[in-house]
Amino acid sequence: MLLENWVSGRITTMTILYAVIAHGETVLCSHQIGSGNYDMVMSNVLPNIPTSQDAKTSYTSTNKYALLTFSCEL
Repeated sequence: MLLENWVSGRITTMTILYAVIAHGETVLCSHQIGSGNYDMVMSNVLPNIPTSQDAKTSYTSTNKYALLTFSCEL
């Protein structure tokens, strides 16, 4: 899946490499393109996502190549 992103006045595309659906800290399903340690990263990130209210949160890694976006719906 490709997403269009507006950066510096031009449109770029980003590929979704990993997607996960979770209930609390339990991963219900996931999908990964290519290799990587996405499951391990998510097992560390999931406990830190607030789930007490509807929210959308984004995190960008320090190398600027990873963007994590979370959506919590109650």
